[in-house]
Amino acid sequence: MRRFSIVVPAYNEESSIGSLLQVLGASTITSVCHVVVVCNGCTDSTFAISSSFEDVTTVESNPGKFHALNVGDQVAGDLYPRLYLDADVKISEKSVMELLHALDVAPVRAVGPRLVYDLEGRPFMVRAFYRAQESVPRLLSWRSEHLAGRGVYGLNRAARGRFDGFPPLRADDAFVDRQFKPFEKQTVLSAEIKVSTPRSVRQLVRNEMRTVVGNRELAQYFDRPSKEPLSATEGWVTSWRDPSNLNLVVWLSIEVWVRIRISLKRKATARLAWR
Repeated sequence: MRRFSIVVPAYNEESSIGSLLQVLGASTITSVCHVVVVCNGCTDSTFAISSSFEDVTTVESNPGKFHALNVGDQVAGDLYPRLYLDADVKISEKSVMELLHALDVAPVRAVGPRLVYDLEGRPFMVRAFYRAQESVPRLLSWRSEHLAGRGVYGLNRAARGRFDGFPPLRADDAFVDRQFKPFEKQTVLSAEIKVSTPRSVRQLVRNEMRTVVGNRELAQYFDRPSKEPLSATEGWVTSWRDPSNLNLVVWLSIEVWVRIRISLKRKATARLAWR
């Protein structure tokens, strides 16, 4: 008897969707979960690979992750609790079930897994950037209070009732995170997600630019100031003898450069528009 549901939005994920569905397609999960993969505008073999898993429902939607999430909700129907997973995450059967069981309560609850970064073979700047998030107290505190940036979040029935559909925003996880007070959110420490990190500094900067733009877009949607982590950096560096400070310097340098790049790009766009 299926009691839970899982929605996986996927856009051109032929290199990773098979590995994820090997986990989600296991009988321990499909016996209690309706697993739905929504291909949103894929031009590769993502749909074909997903369709080859018998116990997984694969459908298509218009391009755009928010379309995929809304279609996934429609197909999954009234089965709650529900997990939303990015197609490129690495998670175990045990962690999936731990998250679902943590949601199986009546009061409003949103959950996410413990986050582990895959830093193998990454250049120094990339490793330092993410190690800052694992060692600097202020960054650790921010991450512990928010479910965004994990590639996985889960909602029970009461939590999903906080909003109607997913709006056309880049940062769906940050949008969901803003719906809940801190005591309504939980990091399930027994559940782990391994997130792939950029393989170059250039890719890291591009990713962070998307994140910053997404956060600003979200702030405009809610009509309130953006609460980006960089805005709270005052007073962070209190002792240069702390070994985490080198990582923090790298993190701050990347974040400042990202904002400079965004500003320059906007100015260039404005000049072209004027012409």
